[in-house]
Amino acid sequence: MLDMQGGTCTSCSIAIEHFAKRLKGISSVEVDRGKSRIYLEHDGDQANVDKVIEMVQRIGYDAWPANQTDADQAASASD
Repeated sequence: MLDMQGGTCTSCSIAIEHFAKRLKGISSVEVDRGKSRIYLEHDGDQANVDKVIEMVQRIGYDAWPANQTDADQAASASD
């Protein structure tokens, strides 16, 4: 599960789901716009989750692991 910032309109959510499902190792993606969350089913390889995060960032939004605190997320965004 990922938290996200932005991408909450219907078109944005569809784009995130469409592109993420095309990534190797990702079997299911659902964007919950109300909770600003991305639910993933994947093969367990963290590298594939990282690819989803990178893809979300490439299309102009932000995503990070849901268990990451806001301070941790802000620090990673500045890297």
